[in-house]
Amino acid sequence: MRSDEGDTPVSGTDFLADRCLLCRRIRPVESSEQAAAEWDELSGLLHRYRIRLAEVVVSDTYCEECAVFYRQLLTYGYPGQGVEGWTAHVRATT
Repeated sequence: MRSDEGDTPVSGTDFLADRCLLCRRIRPVESSEQAAAEWDELSGLLHRYRIRLAEVVVSDTYCEECAVFYRQLLTYGYPGQGVEGWTAHVRATT
């Protein structure tokens, strides 16, 4: 995956994909508006579209399931821990 190639132009043969930051599943960019069923493991995507790993250019985002989970985590915190504890944890790790 090309995540830090800097000034390298994206050629017409590159395969653009979204990658979930939490579950690491991936989907083609052109299916972004379709159902969450399009999210798949990287190996499944490579096989389905018959592409090589070097052709994949990823953009980080969250799938629908993880976005819901992440919003709940930010709202309610870890189980047994209020939002204040989660906010302190985030500040300590960043």
